Amino acid sequence: MVEQTIVGLLNRHVDSQLPVQVDSVTHTASTGQANLTALVEAVDARLRELEHDATAVLPETNRWEDGGLLVHWTARKRARGEEREPVAFSTTRSGD
Repeated sequence: MVEQTIVGLLNRHVDSQLPVQVDSVTHTASTGQANLTALVEAVDARLRELEHDATAVLPETNRWEDGGLLVHWTARKRARGEEREPVAFSTTRSGD
């Protein structure tokens, strides 16, 4: 499943103090090839922005789309005492 591939890539290449959850992965077109490196770079850049923006309202749902693939992901503040956990795929929302 593409969801596990995306979660695995984010876990290997994104280092953030904010917990991240992939909410949905949807195929918006039957053709095309998404650039997953661009996804990792976009998520990493957005997380860095959120970490340094004291006015950011979290949790915040973010969206990335490329090559017929649409990914919604959420970043949130870590609860006091909460241990750092890897990126997860939401079990409450589902994509196609």
